[in-house]
Amino acid sequence: MRAENHRNGLTSPAGLVWNRDGRTLYHIDSPTRQVVAFACDPIDGTLSRPQILREFAPSEGFPDGMTTDAEGQLWIALRNGWRVVRINATTGATLTEIPVPVQRPSSCAFGGPALDTLYITSTRLDLTETELTRQPHAGAVLATKPGMVGLPANPFAG
Repeated sequence: MRAENHRNGLTSPAGLVWNRDGRTLYHIDSPTRQVVAFACDPIDGTLSRPQILREFAPSEGFPDGMTTDAEGQLWIALRNGWRVVRINATTGATLTEIPVPVQRPSSCAFGGPALDTLYITSTRLDLTETELTRQPHAGAVLATKPGMVGLPANPFAG
């Protein structure tokens, strides 16, 4: 098995998740503020037909890390957005917003015995002392029970 280049010109690639059947790959390149959906051949990994699923406004923050839930919807940490959002994986519409006490949530993943806890990482990089005083949890891992469950991790096959 060898790695192959599927996309050039990325500046800060972040979120990367597949849907349940492996036929759609969702990808974020944070500076573009876009979530892009690719058709994906689950056998050979070929990507095709990129489509912008969602473009976030500057006021919403930068989409960063993401995960998916058991219903197939996407959860996205919005760096500089003070929240994590759940969006519809087909339309891109916001379904849920979870405010967090940190300016820069960086990623999220479901865990716990029932996969019902959403763990949210955050960064304190480049925050001033004043900002850090206002958000003492910056750089921490946060946890919440959003009323949804995640999927078990896929074991690496290679």
